[in-house]
Amino acid sequence: MSKEGKVRRHRLSENKSLIAVVLVTLLMMFGYFYLAQILLGFGVSFPLILLFSGKTVDEIFNDEAMVESAAITGAIFASIGLLFFYYHWFKPEFKWKPRKTALSWKLISPILIYWIIFFGITYTVVSGNFTFGIPTYDAVIFTVGAGVCEEISFRAIGVSYMRRQRKGEKHILPILLFTSLSFGLIHITNAIRVGHIGVYAMQACMASMLGIFFGAVYIRTGNIIPCIIAHGVHDFLVSAFEVNRHAELTTPVMVISFICEALLAAYGLYLVRKAKRPEIEALWDEKWQLPELTGAENVTS
Repeated sequence: MSKEGKVRRHRLSENKSLIAVVLVTLLMMFGYFYLAQILLGFGVSFPLILLFSGKTVDEIFNDEAMVESAAITGAIFASIGLLFFYYHWFKPEFKWKPRKTALSWKLISPILIYWIIFFGITYTVVSGNFTFGIPTYDAVIFTVGAGVCEEISFRAIGVSYMRRQRKGEKHILPILLFTSLSFGLIHITNAIRVGHIGVYAMQACMASMLGIFFGAVYIRTGNIIPCIIAHGVHDFLVSAFEVNRHAELTTPVMVISFICEALLAAYGLYLVRKAKRPEIEALWDEKWQLPELTGAENVTS
């Protein structure tokens, strides 16, 4: 346990009521996500485009693909920078270095089965040929950005902060479900932007299920790197297979995808089953080297 004199004192480190913890966690997850995506991603990349492209402001804004890819490129670096700021803010309380690396890759490996079933078999059969293609740079950078920005915001920051503020085995499952549902909510913004609320409500549901899977792996291991890589690869495969798709995805195909992601969610819940919670609690006690908290609000143990 860290010596009290070495621990940074700020309100985020105080042991708060449940409502306060929920609100602060939501603010941190969505705040970090949109701060990286919009303010830093666009705010940093746009001046660089203006400086080096030789284009006018109007020309840049008329090229929507370039603006979006540049913003996401900036958001990737911004997310990584914000994560290190988060680590520094809680230094020396939080041991951020990856834990249980071999176990991390083992636990996340079932997503390979999903890729084989959906992309390798179902997607290909529906399209009538092997549909893997070479996506554009814009598509690739978008998928990489999703893996980095979303996993950092909702797992590396959201999960870890709640594990600090809500210790005890009984809080493990609620934290996993809360951060996963919050992750699903960001996909609702797609419906606001392009319409088709029903389609994107389904996407939000499926994203929440994947969030349970990724979140469980992170909770079990404290290692965000496999989650980032697997998330990015998954979104890359979506883009790569859509390049040469010659048929619309039918309802049965989408049902197969839904079932696969539901099974991954069930697997995630299995990873944080009651028998594993003492092990999980010991891991996060090790990652968060907390000082003794005092006061009437110290009720989380």
